[in-house]
Amino acid sequence: MPQDAFTLRHIARELNAMLSGGKVNKIIQPSRDEVDLLLYAQPCSP
Repeated sequence: MPQDAFTLRHIARELNAMLSGGKVNKIIQPSRDEVDLLLYAQPCSP
């Protein structure tokens, strides 16, 4: 799937809603082009 500004904006909004108020527990960089974040957040309502 191509990643254009429209798609990235909607992904950013969805992640912001899901992770707002969460806490970062761990940041891992397994490769040069990849970053993994382990977060604790409240479960979101469907």
